[in-house]
Amino acid sequence: MQASAGQRGTEQQRALAPSPAHTIQYAICFAHAYDTHTHTHHATPGPGQSDDYATLLDPFLAALRRRRITPYIPKGSSLLDIGCGKGKLLFDIAHLLEKGVGIDQRIINSVSAGNIRLIGGRVETTLPFADASFDTVSLLAVLEHLEHPETVLQEILRVLRPGGAVLLTVPTVHAKPVLEFLGFRLGVISREGVADHKRYYTKATLAADLRGAGFIIERTYYFELGFNLFAAAKKPVTQTAEIRP
Repeated sequence: MQASAGQRGTEQQRALAPSPAHTIQYAICFAHAYDTHTHTHHATPGPGQSDDYATLLDPFLAALRRRRITPYIPKGSSLLDIGCGKGKLLFDIAHLLEKGVGIDQRIINSVSAGNIRLIGGRVETTLPFADASFDTVSLLAVLEHLEHPETVLQEILRVLRPGGAVLLTVPTVHAKPVLEFLGFRLGVISREGVADHKRYYTKATLAADLRGAGFIIERTYYFELGFNLFAAAKKPVTQTAEIRP
C-alpha cells in the first residue's frame, strides 16, 4: 500500500530530525568554538550570525531559512555553510551528510565534532578551501551583507565540484521598509543586522549576479510573503557548458 502524502511528510520530517547524539555534539562543539566574552546578547552580529539571538523574531526567521534549503541538500554529500553562526544547520542534518564545514568570522577556535567542522574566517575574498571541495554550498541571509558579493560567488563556484549547487536566501526589495520598521522601531529583529544590509534583491538582480559568476540558475522563488528570496544554482559540469539566458 502506498503511503499517503501526510505519511510521506511525517517520514521526511523524521529523517531530517537530528539524533540525540548529534544534538550533544552540537552543544559541545559551539561551546568550544566561541569565545564566551564576545558571544553575548550585546555583541554586534556579523554577516550570517543567525545563531546569536538578541531579539524575538530572529530565531524563528532563521529556522524558516534553514527549512527552505534542507530538501535541496543530497544525502551523503559534503556541505559548506558560509556564515554558519554556531553551526545549527550543519548539526541538524549531520546524520545526512558525509561531511559538513562551517565558516564564520566570529568563530574563535576551530573545532571538529563527528563529521562537522567549524572554522573561523572572513569570506569577503578567498575561501580557504581547495578547488572542487564540496557538493553544496549554502548562504543563508549572508550575501546582502557582503561588500563584494560577486567575488564571493566566484569563490563558491571554484570550491564547488562540477554539477554542485549553491543554495542561498536573501531579503527582497519589498523587505527593506518592513525590516527597518521591525528592527529600528520595534526592536524585534536585530537592528545591527538590518543596518549592515548593503543591498536588497529581486529575482532579476540575484539571477544576474549568479549568472555573472558562472552559475546555471535552477530555481528562484519568493517566500515569507515575498520578503525573502530563495535561489538554487549549479556549477556547470564542463567549462564549456552553456549558461541559460
